[in-house]
Amino acid sequence: MLIYNADCTQLLFVFLSRTQLFSMLHIGRTTLNAFLNTGEVYIGHFVFTDDIIEGTDNTNALSMDEFVALFLSKYRSFKDQHGGFASNARSILITHISDPSQSFTLSSIRATARHFSVDKEIIRSHLKSGKVFRGCWVLTTNKRATDEQ
Repeated sequence: MLIYNADCTQLLFVFLSRTQLFSMLHIGRTTLNAFLNTGEVYIGHFVFTDDIIEGTDNTNALSMDEFVALFLSKYRSFKDQHGGFASNARSILITHISDPSQSFTLSSIRATARHFSVDKEIIRSHLKSGKVFRGCWVLTTNKRATDEQ
């Protein structure tokens, strides 16, 4: 498994197996396969491939520690900038009915469900119905919230 930079001009690292990649980078099999099949750039910086790309610098790959540090840095930066990884994830605006100063935003339905310790379906149903959640919270997607303003 080879990993190149986004413009495929330099080989960054070679994993001996997919299992090693899964365990070192904590990428799921489904995610890796999707990026391998499409050739898309992962988190804006990495291209996964099983084959050497001709015409690139295939020397001077990073050490394992250097690559993992680079990967984690780019991973965190991407996650912070995009509020998560799911392309269809929408941030949720959580508004307190009686005290708007307690209102806040979370990055996704999943994050909201975790915050309130409930199932994601409960959050989805409250988003669809517009019903008050736990007697004091109104949940809306940020997109809907900005459309209303």
